[in-house]
Amino acid sequence: MTTETSPISISSEDYQQILESIGYNLLDFGDHWRTKALYRSGDNTTAVKIYKNTGVWMDFIENRGCKPFESLLHLSVKDNEKVNSLLKGVKNKNSTPYIKKEKIEMEKVYHEKCLEKLFPNYNFYNQRKISNSTQAAFQVGLAGIGKMYRRLVFPIYNENGQIVGFSGRKIDEDNDYPKWKQVGKKNNWVYPANIPNHDCNDEIELKKEVILVESIGDALALYENGVKNVLVIFGLNASSAITNYLSSKILDR
Repeated sequence: MTTETSPISISSEDYQQILESIGYNLLDFGDHWRTKALYRSGDNTTAVKIYKNTGVWMDFIENRGCKPFESLLHLSVKDNEKVNSLLKGVKNKNSTPYIKKEKIEMEKVYHEKCLEKLFPNYNFYNQRKISNSTQAAFQVGLAGIGKMYRRLVFPIYNENGQIVGFSGRKIDEDNDYPKWKQVGKKNNWVYPANIPNHDCNDEIELKKEVILVESIGDALALYENGVKNVLVIFGLNASSAITNYLSSKILDR
């Protein structure tokens, strides 16, 4: 008789948070992530594939087939107590190989009132020569609770002026958790072009030129120096949303 296994009762955001907390830098590939095999000191950034909906993973270099999420934690952490702590609250630790299903997913929209929970604390970027007016243009605020606790949070807007995500920069430089954390479907983001009353879109159309930068920190520095025709790609590759946006503009460079 064949015994069936069930997927881990955990969200993709939780998988991401656990993996990043133990040092994994995850590259977004739609329904899965790619990353280095830290447990064997690998340097290939796409060697390991991890499915977002189950945590099932595989190592293309070692090629030993699909494995459950928990086994990746044991290999990476090598501390049973820490693994149990990371998985605390997960009721079912069995997993099943990922079966892709066609489905329509609506992008989550956040209410404007959530920004009221952010504190207007500009000290962190003031120390990096970024003025209060520049930070205000990006609507940054410090989170005191929730998933973005002790991070400077930048709300992400879509073309309809709705908040569809957040990007958070940690302020505790001595902690070992990731510098940046994203909430939402960043492949859909065109930032900061969709921020209400922001200069980015007009500057791009005026100058017919776009500068693509890796992070919001880069955009803040350029904006502070009068360069506002800037888009953030949140990594090293431009998403299809960025490409579509650029295709809609008349650009020289």
